[in-house]
Amino acid sequence: MILTWKFRFQSVTAILALVLFFSSLPAAASAQNALLDEDSITAYMDDYFESRLDRITGGVVTVVTPEGVLFERGYGYADVEKKLAIDPGKTDFLVGSVSKLFTTTAIMQLAEEGTVRLDEDINGYLPAPIQTGKKLITLENLLTHTAGFDETTNVQGEKWPETGELESWEVVSIPPIVREPGTVKSYSNFGMSLAGYIVQTMSGQPFVQYVTDHITRPLGMEQSGFRLTDEMKSNLAHTYDSKGEPLPGIGMRSLYVPAGAFASTGEDMGKFMRALLNGGELAGKRVMKSETLTLMTDLHATYEPQFGGMSYGFFTTIRHGLKVWEHGGDISGWHSGLWIIPENNVGVFISINGDDPYFREEFINAFMNRFFPATVSVNALSDVKAVHPEGLSAAKYEGTYISTRYSEASIIKIDSVFNDNLKFTLKRKDEDSLTLRGQDGENIDFYRRAGGVWASTDSAFAARETADGFFLQFAGSPAVDYRKMDWFENEYLHNGVQALLFLALLACGVHGAVICIRKRKFVTFLPAAASWINLAFVAGLTVLSVMDFGNSTWTLLRVLLALPVASILVAIGAAVTAVVRRGRIGTESRFFLWIYVSTIVLQFAFAWYLEYWNLFGWSGME
Repeated sequence: MILTWKFRFQSVTAILALVLFFSSLPAAASAQNALLDEDSITAYMDDYFESRLDRITGGVVTVVTPEGVLFERGYGYADVEKKLAIDPGKTDFLVGSVSKLFTTTAIMQLAEEGTVRLDEDINGYLPAPIQTGKKLITLENLLTHTAGFDETTNVQGEKWPETGELESWEVVSIPPIVREPGTVKSYSNFGMSLAGYIVQTMSGQPFVQYVTDHITRPLGMEQSGFRLTDEMKSNLAHTYDSKGEPLPGIGMRSLYVPAGAFASTGEDMGKFMRALLNGGELAGKRVMKSETLTLMTDLHATYEPQFGGMSYGFFTTIRHGLKVWEHGGDISGWHSGLWIIPENNVGVFISINGDDPYFREEFINAFMNRFFPATVSVNALSDVKAVHPEGLSAAKYEGTYISTRYSEASIIKIDSVFNDNLKFTLKRKDEDSLTLRGQDGENIDFYRRAGGVWASTDSAFAARETADGFFLQFAGSPAVDYRKMDWFENEYLHNGVQALLFLALLACGVHGAVICIRKRKFVTFLPAAASWINLAFVAGLTVLSVMDFGNSTWTLLRVLLALPVASILVAIGAAVTAVVRRGRIGTESRFFLWIYVSTIVLQFAFAWYLEYWNLFGWSGME
């Protein structure tokens, strides 16, 4: 009964893997970048990419300082068939969620001029209010992924116009709010898209035009923007899967325009990074005041500051003891990353057109190891003050945890809960040590440290308890927290419940069919018919989960979701028939009457269970 949905959780899986195996905890690094010069970077990059072009089709790398470009080069092909090499000044890449930095910059500009306030209810900036049901949502919440929105529920395809005009509020499908705003981080494409919508409503300009007029054009980013010009389309790198086979490319671009539809070249992204390193200014053109940039890059959402957390738009991380402002972006076939190391005045950008979501993190780890080598063990956590009180029993942490970036209110909830890539378990060894078991079965021991921190050799976490549950933040996971799952969410419990329901439906269906054939009275088959309808739903959902029907998948799913509703209608008809006939339903057997009534009750129990998974009716597809 698990419905898989390709690409939805690719980035979540990558986040969890990187948290557990690639996190960089605080460690001292050289404050100077004496190793970082044009010759050393060129030699390093050429060697690095030459040994890895079997994994990707091509890529572009840009390294800058406030004064200028240290390194800028393309590797591999933008178009394999035409043998067209990647040109850092010409080849465009869709940078995925790196787009969010431009949306955030636009919001900061509006805040700087007083058009919006970051701490005010966003309903004052929208054509119609969002019903929070709890408390107000602010722009700060949107920019730090703490608004509490469910993972996007419009699984048929988000309705933001492909042109990026964001014209009609009526077509925006708003996900429900599942956590109290301002308490827990859960990366949200919708939240950042909503920030982009506010840029449009409050500036009086179409969103894409605002970004062009106020950011890309002033910075001289002529080959960049949220709307692809004809020239940009012709220069757009073709995309390829992990086997080097062509992907549809532009047809797969994000419809969440402010969150993921920005296109740029390596050269243009270098200009953006230089503006950030120069306090918001480049070549005499200022896109924000230095104090506004400071506010943007300050830490605003974290359980433990030494782990980093969310700035406005930026992930703030700690790599080799250095603060890094960063953001990654993933669209099938394109993977990008941007890193600013403010202490060393260095900016790095990479984008590839091969489908390898782990390449970006491997690249920056190798780059940091080469040019900013750590001089102290990464396990050197000392006295740090956590938000959560120190001294919680180790037993409090025991349980299974799931990424906050999963859907609670859509039809993919069932895939989320059964998807091991989103989960891990913690078990108590003793009062001062816990064992984490990750998605690959490897055990990692964490030890209690001062201030409520738990640390392993390569990672660490701190906890926070809210009205919505018990949550962990890991070093290396600035935008996604992990919630301790309740007992009734146990995977094995649901496996058992599903098996029992299936067997009960099958037994009642077979029994009703046998009695109907023997008695030759259709009325005896009514409850059994409801069971067979639900069994057809289970079979159909199973087929959809293991086979790819392409663009027809959601149409078929919509048809399938009609079956449980039809089953309930048949069950109601059976119940009414039994009442009207005063229990005379084709046989005088009390046992059969008991089976008849039990089968009706079973359909309602199954419908209730489907409702828990958002699979009864069509509301989970909105």
